Amino acid sequence: MDVWLLVILCLSLIWLAVQDFRSRMFYWILLPTIFISAFARGVLAISPKFWLSITLINGLLALVIVGTLVAYLHFMKRESNLLTSFGLGDILLLGAITPLLLPIQFLLTVLLSSVLGLLGYLFLRHRGQLNRIPFAGWIGLVSVCFLIVDRFLL
Repeated sequence: MDVWLLVILCLSLIWLAVQDFRSRMFYWILLPTIFISAFARGVLAISPKFWLSITLINGLLALVIVGTLVAYLHFMKRESNLLTSFGLGDILLLGAITPLLLPIQFLLTVLLSSVLGLLGYLFLRHRGQLNRIPFAGWIGLVSVCFLIVDRFLL
């Protein structure tokens, strides 16, 4: 069962990444698929109570990250709407991956996705090919990498 859930998660995250890189949008059905598959995988691997606490901790971390972004945009850029800089899918994906990884892996996923997104943006912006960062796509790819490393190397 764990292998099937891992396959569903990896395929969903890769599909999401491809869609986000191509058109800066993805099918909404992928978000509950990712959340439910990730939570079920965690509950089957470890105790439900422990995995619920992991999900809540990651949810709190996601709220802190989004809150920090809102505060930054409000005070530094004088923008009051987070959605002018980030898409709704980017924010909802942060919520969908909360049961996917342990808190340190969750933070590393967000950090690596941000760095890769910024590097890709800087590289492609000079070539005139990109005007927005596909943040959800990078989150999807980095999450797949963490899942594969966790499954096969740890």
